[in-house]
Amino acid sequence: MAIFTQLEKLNFTGKKVMAVMTHEGSGLGSCERDLKKLCSGATFGNGLAVHGADASKSESTVAEWAKKAV
Repeated sequence: MAIFTQLEKLNFTGKKVMAVMTHEGSGLGSCERDLKKLCSGATFGNGLAVHGADASKSESTVAEWAKKAV
């Protein structure tokens, strides 16, 4: 997959990675596990999964998550 290929080429040393995605019932699925394999040297924070049908009204949810993620 194109995104995986790009992530493998980047240097994540000293960076914090947090998954943010929409879904239709699978939550974060295997996303966090996959990112940990691909983003060597990174630390990982809690991700956020937003149900796709709720994405257009999730601004406050994302904002609250972002405040805690810092």
